[in-house]
Amino acid sequence: MKKMKYSKKTDLIAQFFKDSHGHWVNIQFPSPLLIAWVVLLFVNFFLHDKHVQLLQTTVLFVWAYLELTQGSSYFRKTLGAIVLAVIVIGSFR
Repeated sequence: MKKMKYSKKTDLIAQFFKDSHGHWVNIQFPSPLLIAWVVLLFVNFFLHDKHVQLLQTTVLFVWAYLELTQGSSYFRKTLGAIVLAVIVIGSFR
């Protein structure tokens, strides 16, 4: 069987979305922190409480920090950095 030759652009894209073992990791089951964030999002939708909103932001901040520092691919690290930047910039409003 002949191995297909990929371009450098395809290799860079694959490297961005794959972990160190070569597995695609951009779509995974959500972490407990993301599940907690979604639950708090629904709770805050009905309660409109500042404490719930603060907890919701804190949970998302921790998730983003962990993705940035321990993410399994460059995609996940970039996603963590973007969410972290949005949270920090949003806190100055």
